[in-house]
Amino acid sequence: MPRAAINNLEIEYEVIEPAEPNGETVLLIMGLGCQLIHWPDEFVELLAKQGFRVVRYDNRDIGLSTQLNHLHPYKSGKLDLAKWLMGARLKAHYSVKDMASDGIGLMDELGIKRAHIVGVSMGGMIGQRMAIEWPERVASLTSIMSTSGARRAGYPARGMMQQLTRRPAGKDLGALVDFGVQNWTLLQGREYKTPPEELRAFTERVVQRSVSPAGFMRQLQAVMNEPNRVRELKKLKLPTLVLHGGDDPLIHVSGGQSVAKAVPGAKLEIIPGWGHDMPAALNQRLTGLIADHARSAVG
Repeated sequence: MPRAAINNLEIEYEVIEPAEPNGETVLLIMGLGCQLIHWPDEFVELLAKQGFRVVRYDNRDIGLSTQLNHLHPYKSGKLDLAKWLMGARLKAHYSVKDMASDGIGLMDELGIKRAHIVGVSMGGMIGQRMAIEWPERVASLTSIMSTSGARRAGYPARGMMQQLTRRPAGKDLGALVDFGVQNWTLLQGREYKTPPEELRAFTERVVQRSVSPAGFMRQLQAVMNEPNRVRELKKLKLPTLVLHGGDDPLIHVSGGQSVAKAVPGAKLEIIPGWGHDMPAALNQRLTGLIADHARSAVG
């Protein structure tokens, strides 16, 4: 895959060209600690089949993009997490706005004036920040299983953050895969579960591509340092779709509701039984909603 020099970083990306282009681009932004391959291949192909040029990329510090390992994550533990859940902002080496700037820089590199921005979880926060700071570059926004930064919205289930920030039992392939499978199993909803053998095979693919626990922590600290976006979201004047799972254990459905409430005219779709993942069973439904939203924004 190609890499682009952006903000003194190298950003790994992939462009999927449609057979019958409609002239519109969808920019996919992944969540905390996730690589571009966490966008399911079928999901990407379904969007391309509907005429969209699809771009997915590794955020800074993750995957095959530049990993900023010279920047040691600020020490964090249960006390810091408790402070954050009470409303404190933690130290971070870079911000969500910096990560949003990476996405804008990639658009510049590819000659994309405006794109339909689709972000998952932290990627939804990055997408919101792009819309706030560079509204002229955003044709439409789709915020998936994300939140507005309001402290009383989008809270994790009890013990979830401690589970996700614990360390794997070892550094060998088997231990890292076991760790990933355990985490993704925790994030699934009741109605949309990935078969264990499929989850393990995909997790092996992820681990073999790249592992960056320190990058995960630096990204997490960027999220923890991000201010409440509600006031800024209220000023947006662009088509916005909010998608959220009713069973989301990491970002409670109130997070999606807070985004939809803040952005004028936003559409909200809550899917019962869906957790905090991208199950194959929802590929058709989610891409259909996103494509319809994008078409309506330019229609």
